[in-house]
Amino acid sequence: MKSGNYIIAGTDKNTNRSSISAEPKEHLTEASAKAEAARLAQENPEKDFTVLRIQATASVAKVSWR
Repeated sequence: MKSGNYIIAGTDKNTNRSSISAEPKEHLTEASAKAEAARLAQENPEKDFTVLRIQATASVAKVSWR
């Protein structure tokens, strides 16, 4: 994921469990992400949708075996 882009998380209103797609669509603008969250909310009234901005990503360059 690219820093500065936006993704959407869904939260089930009954269980309060949140999830993000394994391959979320990255939105380049906040407006685009908000429009997608609104569309998803209309189609899935049992969930809330949150717009998340990607700030940073942590990763490990290699695995060390002992």
